[in-house]
Amino acid sequence: MGKAKNKVIDGVHKGKSISTNLKNELTINESFTKTISLNSCTCKEYLLLTEDTTKSASSAMARGLLGAILIGAPGLLAGLSAKNIGIYNVIITYRDNTQDLIEIDETYYKILVSSIGLLNANNPAFNNANEKKTELFDTALFYSDVEYVKISASHYGTLFLNKNDISFISHDGTINEIIDLRKISSVTSLFNTLNIACGLKTYSFKTDKSKEWKSQIKNI
Repeated sequence: MGKAKNKVIDGVHKGKSISTNLKNELTINESFTKTISLNSCTCKEYLLLTEDTTKSASSAMARGLLGAILIGAPGLLAGLSAKNIGIYNVIITYRDNTQDLIEIDETYYKILVSSIGLLNANNPAFNNANEKKTELFDTALFYSDVEYVKISASHYGTLFLNKNDISFISHDGTINEIIDLRKISSVTSLFNTLNIACGLKTYSFKTDKSKEWKSQIKNI
């Protein structure tokens, strides 16, 4: 039985290794300090390649699924380990429509499925959150994954800057905050933490893009 490489085989992050983070999500390691989390916020969809989809790289189905990955890589599909037990070849399509072809083991595949949401298909809150996020991805002026820090607990999700407000939607769909831009009194960025004062409440979000958020909000 072969062993999965746990890396990006082809695509925009070709050659990069794959591991997990503290949130038990798969991450592509772009550099020592920069990683990309594979979750429902960064990924639009994914497809597990099976023997049927790897039989012919010239088929209309394969071309549609792989898109630009096949360009300049004839025979790529034919060489994949679709028959090897414990090895999963998966096409990841990101929100910006770029793609990666990854090879991962069974443990990593289960984490991927859970993070992107297939295992949550019967969770109404999760589905409603994903529908709302899909709408906002197309219309938001700026967005990124953040950690919403509250006294009771932290929540991981996506923060969206819209025309009239800032909205936070947690990945599990349990938290949905809306901050009215007209009522914001101050915005500060310190040690990768974005603080937004609105009325009597201050919202705190941990993100490595805190300075970008501060600039984007002040430019509205």
